[in-house]
Amino acid sequence: MQTNINNSQNKNEPYNLPPGWKWVRLGDVCEIDTNPVLPQSSEAKRLPYIGLEDIESGTGKVMGNRSNEDNKNVRSITFMFDSRHVLYGKLRPYLNKVVTPTFVGRCSTELLPLLPKENCYRYYLAWLLRRSETVEYAMRHKTGTRMPRADMDNLFKMLVPLAPMPSQRRIAAKLQELMNDIESARNACEKQLETINVLPEAILKKAFRGKI
Repeated sequence: MQTNINNSQNKNEPYNLPPGWKWVRLGDVCEIDTNPVLPQSSEAKRLPYIGLEDIESGTGKVMGNRSNEDNKNVRSITFMFDSRHVLYGKLRPYLNKVVTPTFVGRCSTELLPLLPKENCYRYYLAWLLRRSETVEYAMRHKTGTRMPRADMDNLFKMLVPLAPMPSQRRIAAKLQELMNDIESARNACEKQLETINVLPEAILKKAFRGKI
């Protein structure tokens, strides 16, 4: 018998949670915080820019070196963000683009700056958004077909598991540690594949030089 699980599950709740945890709506733990930046403003010229294409799916890694050079071709309104926010890619939510920025900048309006509420740790919120359950929910309630977008009103109604704050911090730290390990393993595998790909040609060269 499991003693660490609350067995008084409501039929509307996806599964039982450990003691101290609770089911809440996504809108109970974060809110949209959009501060528009006009394209000709001083902020637009000063702040580095992130577009949806700059974000790696699944990991939230920002690719490339952010600088003011990225601002030259951006002629539309953008949203300001800082290190308090989680950036959520609402366009084609199946791409699973979620960022926890560490600097002040501005982003495409296809990225929504979400501000965690006091009951939610920023990195825990980011991992909640990256879950397959969140991606599937967003796609079920999307708007549009050719260029689907997350319906944020519906997404904020989704039930999410909320752990106590100390547990949120531990979970987020452990997940990041595990993802770093996976990334290191993937990089090692890619290097091995590169070696394997060039090996046949190296063998052929040796063979026709009388070295085999």
